[in-house]
Amino acid sequence: MNNTIRIRGAKKHNLKSLDLDIPKGRFVVITGVSGSGKSTLAFDILYREGRRRYERAVGTSSFDDEEGFDEISGLVPTVAVEQRIIRQSNPRSLVGTRTQLLGLMQIVFSLAGRYTCYCGRETDERRVCRDCGHRVEPLPTGYFNFNSPLGMCLACFGTGKVSALTEEQALQGRNSVSLMRGTPGKLKDGLKRLGKAYGFDPNVFYFNLSPEAQRAYLEGDLSVGYEGLMPFLHRIGAGAEGLGSSICPSCSGTRIGEEARNITIEGLNISTLAEKTLCEQADFWEELSGRIVRADPNLAQVLKRIRTQIYALLDVGLSHLSLYRQTPTLSGGELQRLFLASHLDSDLESLIYIFDEPSVGLHEREKDRLIKRLKELQSLGNSVIVVEHDPSVIRSADWIIEIGPGAGKDGGRIVYQGNLEGYLSCTESRIATFISQGDSPIYVGFGEQRHRIQVTENTPRLTVYHANLHNLKDISVSFPLGVMVGVAGASGSGKSSLVSSTLVPLLANFFDSIVEADLEDDEEKEQDAEELKDAELKGADMLTGVLLVKQAPIGRSKTSTPASYIGVWDRIRSLYASQTAAKEMGLSSGDFSFNSTGGCTECGGEGIIKKETRGNTFRWPCHICGGTRYRPEVLEITIAGKSIAKILEMSVDDAIDFFPGDIGISGPLRVLQQVGMGYLRLGQPATTISGGEAQRIKLAKELGRGRSGNMMYILDEPTTGLSCADVTQLMSLLRSLVDRGNTVLLIEHDLSALSQCDWLIEMGPGGGHEGGEIIAEGSPEILVSLQASVIGKYLRRGVGEL
Repeated sequence: MNNTIRIRGAKKHNLKSLDLDIPKGRFVVITGVSGSGKSTLAFDILYREGRRRYERAVGTSSFDDEEGFDEISGLVPTVAVEQRIIRQSNPRSLVGTRTQLLGLMQIVFSLAGRYTCYCGRETDERRVCRDCGHRVEPLPTGYFNFNSPLGMCLACFGTGKVSALTEEQALQGRNSVSLMRGTPGKLKDGLKRLGKAYGFDPNVFYFNLSPEAQRAYLEGDLSVGYEGLMPFLHRIGAGAEGLGSSICPSCSGTRIGEEARNITIEGLNISTLAEKTLCEQADFWEELSGRIVRADPNLAQVLKRIRTQIYALLDVGLSHLSLYRQTPTLSGGELQRLFLASHLDSDLESLIYIFDEPSVGLHEREKDRLIKRLKELQSLGNSVIVVEHDPSVIRSADWIIEIGPGAGKDGGRIVYQGNLEGYLSCTESRIATFISQGDSPIYVGFGEQRHRIQVTENTPRLTVYHANLHNLKDISVSFPLGVMVGVAGASGSGKSSLVSSTLVPLLANFFDSIVEADLEDDEEKEQDAEELKDAELKGADMLTGVLLVKQAPIGRSKTSTPASYIGVWDRIRSLYASQTAAKEMGLSSGDFSFNSTGGCTECGGEGIIKKETRGNTFRWPCHICGGTRYRPEVLEITIAGKSIAKILEMSVDDAIDFFPGDIGISGPLRVLQQVGMGYLRLGQPATTISGGEAQRIKLAKELGRGRSGNMMYILDEPTTGLSCADVTQLMSLLRSLVDRGNTVLLIEHDLSALSQCDWLIEMGPGGGHEGGEIIAEGSPEILVSLQASVIGKYLRRGVGEL
């Protein structure tokens, strides 16, 4: 039996013909600085080849691109848990549906819920009326399922909200592309039939249609089998999460019909219970399971499975979630831990599992439970490979692989492969110096740190009074200004509720705009506004502005790129259009955009041809443009021998060298380089950029503006996706903002970032109903000495070294 995964000549992206032997059945960590090539090795080589071989074996392979290696042996079916692979977009996908816990609860409510007898009295757990003794027949489980026609509230189609989506909003973004490209996939067959019936080509634009055809496109025509754009969007709940939506008046947001709403356990219907946190649900089922089983022994296994799954979710740091939490609103780390908890119950063995930074968003004390769960998955006979930066996860590995030593062209080599003992003495590694072999999770070697600013009684403060949103317990808290403030605490302790959902909306009352385009994506703003009515904010007059830097994408389409976001793309296209050859050919700057007139006519500027056959999607490079996405004549225009397509393939580092004299291009790119993003390709699709990367790109754009002082910068876990070495670089840049007289407010778990803050506010002590309070605040040195502080115990060693 082959006990290793043997890789020879791995050379995809920046990998430099790597040879590796990865032991099977072990807990393996792949680490390295951001952009070093570790994700390419884990996901683009191992995962894709493992999946390709499995799908070829069953005859369903849809991968037709280049392999990127010379030889791989020892592979078995591979499961990837990469943040962008498991990202959800269906608003009906909930934690409860993903884990199947809602399905199990539907059985319990059907068989053991309290019904109303025909005589008007309530039944017991056996569904027997206490007055007349009649036994009520159980309601079928479908009536408790909001995704079923039997159980959904018909007024809101099971979404709990009534959509206020207008035709103008539905057409926004669709006006600029053809009908076929802008229409949801499930409507495209019907659109073709509609085109035949109304005499139009589905590849034309909406505004080219006759008024009659426009109305049919929007409202539908069932006589030709076309549902209509508006009915379809309303049916799937599109627009039901926006500012114009409202709670469904029929079901009061519970999603289910009246029959199921009237059936309760301990006074709670299934929707009310599903809205509670998993921590609260654990207590609920622990207390009632025995009584329910005595009433109906057939439910013993169902209740056991409910409790087992809930405790598995608690063990991976998800106690703050509810079963009705929509999966599209979860962070990448939360999604992965949700996936991990469900796979621990699968009893599958001899697989390869690859995880992408599963520790993201976890408090230090929660990481131990995560590592334990990962090793449980390994103990079932699986190989567990984790792409990670976290020192505690790296220390727990059986085998460590570091790719580097730098990013982009400076990476792609094997810096180290072996056990922890050998890794700690690896002199070439940029990561090993941050790893301690001791019990303390704080790491050494963070380099020289700037002297901390002392916060005194005279330090001006921004103060929030009576914060009671979500689990916040009517707290008041002051944020010192002109310093770096860190908000820490366990998952679900109330950090985001305090900062993102309370402080930010209150600040929005004082400023015309808080600079972040995705503010309107926040959920349940109407309910939040109601809970914020008692909250007050004082001290906002001391700020000149607020910048909220979130982890939302920099763009939601494949045509959005880092170059376009930071504003250098127009300048680059203008340079190409100014070339003599371009002028002679009559080319304008628009011709140097693959998303405009310069795009290849065969593939529509996508660079690939896609074909769907029997449920499989086949992709191959466009035979006209060769995957460059441009018309051939556009590629004839070059600068220093490089076409516009070659510029898009350049990394930020390479582009700085290529445009050294053009400050309009190299200036913004140098700031990107300073925030550790030098490895990014200028034309990398925004859809492939992680939340942490998107946040740093936004930060770079803001740093390039050079605003005056007294700004407040609010960042949510900016160290996500960064190695220890990269964190020091980021913190230095954030410090530069403070040095200019600004305030930086971080929601963070990373110990190195927290140890460099001037002031810490710690929420807790736990998550959910066990959180919502300020348990400690002060400088890192103060928290180290406070018995009530949880994070202080982990900071102790690091602070002593400052």
